[in-house]
Amino acid sequence: MNSHPRILIVEDEPIVAADLKVRLDLLGCQVVGSAPSGEKALTLAGQLLPDLVLMDIRLEGAMDGIETAQQVRQRWRLPVVYLTAYADDTTLQRAKVTEPFGYILKPFEDRELKTVIEMALYKHQAEGRLQKSEEKFSKAFQASPTIMTIVSLKDRRYIEVNRAFEQYTGYTRDEVVGQTTSEIELWANPQELEQAFRKLITEGSYRDVEARFRSKNAEPHIARLSAEIIEFGGERCILTVAEDITDRKRTEEELNQHRDHLEEMVKERTAELEAFYRAMIGREERVIELKEEVNRLCAELNRPPAYPPVWRRDTPGGGAPGGPGKV
Repeated sequence: MNSHPRILIVEDEPIVAADLKVRLDLLGCQVVGSAPSGEKALTLAGQLLPDLVLMDIRLEGAMDGIETAQQVRQRWRLPVVYLTAYADDTTLQRAKVTEPFGYILKPFEDRELKTVIEMALYKHQAEGRLQKSEEKFSKAFQASPTIMTIVSLKDRRYIEVNRAFEQYTGYTRDEVVGQTTSEIELWANPQELEQAFRKLITEGSYRDVEARFRSKNAEPHIARLSAEIIEFGGERCILTVAEDITDRKRTEEELNQHRDHLEEMVKERTAELEAFYRAMIGREERVIELKEEVNRLCAELNRPPAYPPVWRRDTPGGGAPGGPGKV
């Protein structure tokens, strides 16, 4: 057992309370007080803040043990273990609401008492560590500039959203928490939502999934999402992290359009150059034909050629004048 846990006894029978104190002393516990009624128990609990409260369910007075335990849990979050000689279903159902850390049925053995107290203290410490961890997570969650949401895996209702989400979507936390992802209608394409959810269920997480969204004022957005299944508040949830890439995608689209425009201009200019080149080749061929015709006429007149021999580009072996392509 933990070193000398401080325990408050709430028992309206003096003999039982005294016997319980002796047993606890022998187990190494420190009994810091004993209260015969619910009212007295609340006073001592607030003053002493014990590590654990042993509470008899049936107490004399205006408050029974269950009502007293409920006040103790609400005010100070102290762990309560019930002592009772009755275990009927109605009583147990009422007791469950107060989130007790254990039950001890009278009469009980010292070993049973020791085990229940140890388990209750361990559970309380574990819950304390978990609460601190969740508080740290909550602070980081809210302070993060990245869009983040926590959604229940069971019914896909929003449990928590951070301030970045509010700024991004235009929805306040109060408008979103408790609503389902379908009811809020953030996803522009419900099919993308279902595909992402199926991927999450199948693989346990997903990374860098692009999806389209609508803000509260119907402004379109594109986000890159990553999600995984976590434990939060005692239930399985979906933690989603989103990066707004609307501006990036818009810039990429503009660059793509500009590139397409440049490529089209290159095609047009290339076609113009090819047409011009073909026209120039045609003119050159016509000049050659005219020169050849003049030279033939000169030959008929027994005159020397008016032009030096010319060569054609398409003549086999065509090259410099005087070569195989010489005319």
